[in-house]
Amino acid sequence: MKNLLLTVAVLAGLVAGAQVKTVGQDIVEYNGQKYPCHVYEYANASGLVEDAIKERMMRAGNKTTKGARNWLVYKNVLLPGITEAGLSDVYIKVEEQGKKDNVKSTVYLITTKPNEISDERVKKADRSNSAVNIALLPSGVPFLTSMNELVSSKQFDADLKAQEDAAAKEEKRLVELKDDQRKLEKRIKELQDELAENAKAQERQVQIVATEKAKADAMKATKKAPLPTAN
Repeated sequence: MKNLLLTVAVLAGLVAGAQVKTVGQDIVEYNGQKYPCHVYEYANASGLVEDAIKERMMRAGNKTTKGARNWLVYKNVLLPGITEAGLSDVYIKVEEQGKKDNVKSTVYLITTKPNEISDERVKKADRSNSAVNIALLPSGVPFLTSMNELVSSKQFDADLKAQEDAAAKEEKRLVELKDDQRKLEKRIKELQDELAENAKAQERQVQIVATEKAKADAMKATKKAPLPTAN
């Protein structure tokens, strides 16, 4: 029995461990040159993830600087919550994959000592086929994993707003249906009034027809017979 419980506990631990996302390493291109980077995946849309990163960096007093297209660049900054790592240059790219019902985003993060990466685009002749050998600071790992709470919070807010918008849309439709009902009831009342007036008009018309026919019959009764013709 004790062995069975131990086996179940070990299996549960393995399953739980398998569900935990880890930060990996990859190669990414920035300004025409390849660099090593940390990579992490979120089960959220890229816009939401990018907004969460911007918000967290802004809260820490970090502002973006001009960089390559589709990249967030922060120069000479302290990563939020990881100040012991010291100042660094941070390059972040968020790419979205998947379809609408299964969207996810991959974040590529380069964290280096200040000024290790040039702000200028690398010319083709000077580009290396392999990644540039730069020291990738480990502070990127806890930064990426620590973003989960804010990303989840923003996802909840986005889902809540979407639900509130859906409810508001259906409520507006209900108001429109009630307005249509009032218009239809008004039209029905108008038609009922027209029907009642029509019935009265028919009654009057019956009397008029009867009167006119009676006059015609009276005229027929007074008509003289034609005189005989002479042979």
